[in-house]
Formats: sequence, structure tokens, C-alpha cells
Amino acid sequence: MKKELLNQTIYQVYVRNYTKAGTFKGLIKKLDYIKDLGVDIIYLLPIHEIGVKAKKGTLGCPYSIQDYYSIAKELGTLEDFKKLIKEIHARDMKIMMDIVFNHSSRDSVLLNDHQDWYWHDKNGNLGTKVGDWSDVYDLNHDNLELEEYLANNVKYWSDLGVDGFRFDVAALIPMSFFRILRNKIGSKPILLAESADPDFVKYLRLINAVNVTDAELYECFDIEYNYDIFRFLRMFFEKPCYVTKFAVEDALHNQMSYLPTDGMKINCLENHDINRIASYFKGNALKNITALSFFIKGTAFVYGGQEVKATHRPSLFEKETIPMKVKDVEFHNFIKDCIAFKSSDFNKEIIDSFVIKNKNKLVFTIENVYPTFKLFGIFNVSNKPEIIESERLENGQYIDLLTNKIVEVADHKIEVFEPLILRKM
Repeated sequence: MKKELLNQTIYQVYVRNYTKAGTFKGLIKKLDYIKDLGVDIIYLLPIHEIGVKAKKGTLGCPYSIQDYYSIAKELGTLEDFKKLIKEIHARDMKIMMDIVFNHSSRDSVLLNDHQDWYWHDKNGNLGTKVGDWSDVYDLNHDNLELEEYLANNVKYWSDLGVDGFRFDVAALIPMSFFRILRNKIGSKPILLAESADPDFVKYLRLINAVNVTDAELYECFDIEYNYDIFRFLRMFFEKPCYVTKFAVEDALHNQMSYLPTDGMKINCLENHDINRIASYFKGNALKNITALSFFIKGTAFVYGGQEVKATHRPSLFEKETIPMKVKDVEFHNFIKDCIAFKSSDFNKEIIDSFVIKNKNKLVFTIENVYPTFKLFGIFNVSNKPEIIESERLENGQYIDLLTNKIVEVADHKIEVFEPLILRKM
């Protein structure tokens, strides 16, 4: 287990849409801003040439890759990318890139000489096993030559200085490949798996497709997506209420109980596939749900623009520059405070997070346990003050680690409005 990931924050960047220029050079100009947030890892969506055949939208989907060794011309050159790596490292941050090995574009350079590296249906036609992915063809991971080619590709980018790799739809790629990969690149590079939600895993089993579970992926991966609970989070986002709040609590409890002891999740609220959290929550509720994601055990995650309360999820297929102007300075600083909390050394030693059930409809209470102390996180998304009661909350004075203010618990009760992260004095 890479314990340092327990107190780190990943910042996701879609280079095309992150700046007006939409280039590596444009991103380099924003690195000091990202560093000032307190971010540890910058994760880039795919940076390769996009296929033209059957492309989606005006510019095509970055997950429809034509050449795994290429750099998309719109983003810059290989030398520009090398400079980006150097500049990120100079600021003591790491760089992670997206890897898409379940499929390639329908005009991939591999198709010229390696038709056998692709999956064919029962009629011998190229296609996809799952999903309405009209711009790609699935790769055939039963081919050992393909496995070696792909593993060498990751090593190529690792040797250039890339520190980590996020694997798109990792649950659709057999574990045999990831074992080959780890043997090729060693244990140092960070591997992040886009693991699947339980419903998708069951669907894959019904059609007899590869379906690697979260527990299996931890053999080779350091961290995984929290998609196992996202169905419940989405229901809560769309209709916060007593029922959906308890569903989220149960999902969190179950996740915490079945993960391996050293299993880590990224606690994302939004990304390129998911609507912006600020499109669901406003005001104090937004602060509380955000703080919750930074508090629980796991790696924190911010999608570029989340810190400025962006509400629009940019298209994957078009140029839609994210408005990055800081209009709400208080919220922007709050995100920095959350990242600072996550970066605390003690979070590398966290044992686990536990859900504490309470009777309030819209207040989450979480207990983090460390070797010599514990913290209580209380997060109220109702947008009005609420009183919480729990026997787990001992009476006395606490320090709120987000504000450094002293708060009092009496009769095992506390009034909460702003998010609280409490340590007993």
C-alpha cells in the first residue's frame, strides 16, 4: 500500500478545455495556481491523437485513441509534454495520465497490421462487447503480443517521467494483463483503476464478458474509483432526503467493511463523466458535501473547476473552456482548507472511517479512527442549523480542524451548520 496516497489530493485536468489555449503550454501557465491549491497529483485525460473515423461531435472523444505513442497535435508536441512533466515535478507535484486499453479508435494504427489484436463477434466483425461506443473497436486481450505491446507503451510513458496511470474501464481488462504490466513497470508508478459499479459487474457476467471486481483489482492497483457507492450518491444528489441519506450511509458502511484493509478509494463527487456537484448543491450544503469527501478515508479528488463552483460539465467532444475565474473567494479558500486537512501527516495513519447513524435527515456523522486518537466529521447539507445527538460524541471541548475554533459538546449534543472536523481537547 502506498500510504502517502491516504493524505493526497488528485486534481483532474481536461487539457483541451482547461484553458483558452487548450494546450500543454496553457496548462504550464496554470501550474502555480494548481500548486497553490495544495494539490499533489495532476491527472490528465487522454492526450493522444483522436480517431477520425466515426468520431463523436466536432473534435472527437479523447477515449477513442488512434495511436498510443502519439501526442494530440491540438495539445502540443512531445517536447511540450516533456516540459509539462518537468514543470510539474519542479513544483513537487506528480503527473498521472489516462490509459485506454479496452478499445481503440476505428482507424487505429494497430488495425493496419494487427487485426488479430482486436475482438471479433461471432460473425467475424470488429465491434464492441459492451456499451454504445460507436467510435471504437474492442481490443483482444487474449493475444499475448498485444499485452506485451501495451505494457511496453506504459513503460515508455513511465520512463519519460509520468508518475501514475489511470486505467479507463479497468474492470473490462483481465487481471493477467495488469500482472504483466506490474512486472514491466515495477511497483513505483501509481495505478488508479476505473472500477465498475455493482450493477455493471452483474451485467458483464450476464453477457459473459470480462468483469474484474474491486477486490481483484487491488492485487495490482493502488487506488480505485468510488463507483461502487456512486449510484446511491447520485440518488442523494438528485433528491436529498431521509431515505437517500440512509442509503448513502449504508453504502459507505458496506464499502468500508468489504474493502481490503489497505484498499483505497478516490472520494470523487464529480469528474468528466458526472455532473458537477455545484449543479446539485448550493451554499452551505455544497461546503458540507465537499468537506465530507475530503474527510473519509481515501484519496481526495477535485475535477478542475470544482474549486470555483463550476456548474457545467464540459463536453468530451467539443471545445468548451471551463470558466476558471474565482468569483467566490470564500469557497475557493475553503477548498484549499479541505486539501490542507487531507494533507495532514496523521491521515497517512488512518485506520478506518465509520458511519455513525443519527436521526437527522440531512446530517452525516463520520468517525475517523487513528492509532492514538479519533476525529468526528459532522456534515449538514440541509442549509439550516441542525442539532445532532450521539453517545459517541463525548461531552467537552473540541477543536475544529477546519477553522481552529473551539466548540462545545454538552449532553452529547451539538448544533451544526458549517462542516465540522472535531478533535477532543
